[in-house]
Amino acid sequence: RMPPSQLATGMRAVGLHWIAFGLWISLGTPARGTQPAPGFAAETALSEIDAATTFEFAPDGGLYVAQQTGKIFRLENGALAQPPILDLSDRVDDYWERGLIGMEFHPAFPRTPTLYILAVLKEPYPHHVVLSYHVINGRADLSSERLLFEGDDQTQYNGPVLTGHQGGPLVYGPDDCLYFAIGEHTSGTPSQALDTLLGKILRIRADGTIPTDNPFDATATGRYRSVYARG
Repeated sequence: RMPPSQLATGMRAVGLHWIAFGLWISLGTPARGTQPAPGFAAETALSEIDAATTFEFAPDGGLYVAQQTGKIFRLENGALAQPPILDLSDRVDDYWERGLIGMEFHPAFPRTPTLYILAVLKEPYPHHVVLSYHVINGRADLSSERLLFEGDDQTQYNGPVLTGHQGGPLVYGPDDCLYFAIGEHTSGTPSQALDTLLGKILRIRADGTIPTDNPFDATATGRYRSVYARG
């Protein structure tokens, strides 16, 4: 995982969700310049957590926290409820800015009990995946796992810090599509290319298929037809 000396650099890279949650759970009182508006108060919701990457209020009102190391917990009474609802710590590559970096619940959860995650797995090489699970009795059923999207082999990239700038946000859109961001891994220029996922926002259907109305469907090929915006 990210060395402590590089924390500031990492926070800039992993996005606003990480930064906001890091402030929320780590500060007993608001930082100078971030005092709450009149009528609002700040309080510590959780004081100890290992490398939070994102958090999510599920449609059922539950608050869930994802850790870079591959675990997702429900927050209950100021603590992480045990066991985690999902534990992929044996499969996730959590070095530097890799790891479990995005999660989202189906908008009809728990009636439609589906959890979606974006993570970087170790095997057979470091690569992004979008996975879905059915959540049954508060636990993700590992036998229900579905691979919805599989990214490229990161060892083939040429950025100076391949383990950096991994992306992370994952959103279920009103069009029943999943939108998620993949960083440029410090490679820069390939963010404009349509033969790589680097530096892109991607769009797939919730079943893993690629919509034919994506903007580059006719000019890209294979998984790269998922590109929705390049940056």
